[in-house]
Amino acid sequence: MWANSEDLRHSAVEAWLYLQRRGFALRASRTFPSTLDDLRLELTKRGREWVDGQEPIPELPAEYLAALQRMVPNLDEVVREYVVEGLGSFEHDRFRAAAVMIGAASEKALYMLAEKMLDAISTARWKANFNTALKRRDLAELFEQMKNVLRNANNLPGRPFEIC
Repeated sequence: MWANSEDLRHSAVEAWLYLQRRGFALRASRTFPSTLDDLRLELTKRGREWVDGQEPIPELPAEYLAALQRMVPNLDEVVREYVVEGLGSFEHDRFRAAAVMIGAASEKALYMLAEKMLDAISTARWKANFNTALKRRDLAELFEQMKNVLRNANNLPGRPFEIC
């Protein structure tokens, strides 16, 4: 993995600085504010949550994408590309670009879900309202229509589970 001790040292320094830059760890201090220990780090609350977390993390883009593929085996290629671009942006501290790309992926996935839901709606009025919001590309209205359809689906007899 590391060609030499210099590579290992650089990787260790990079990890040390990354933990601090992201707010996961701070330099330790038993006598703050008089001194900070340059040789020890203490995890912050955020750092502890990051370490203890079970969810995929964007700091490991390949693992994050693999977890997404396991959760959504037939992931749309455009959605996947947006997520890959978002992860790459995050990795290089381009957080606004990362947020835009993940937002674009989410929006695309939402429209795809809406199109599938439209096919399943049997009530003419619901279908018309839903279709109007979908055609307008009005996300707020479309999202409300989706919530209404799902809420009303809970009232159908024979539903084996509740839709939240």
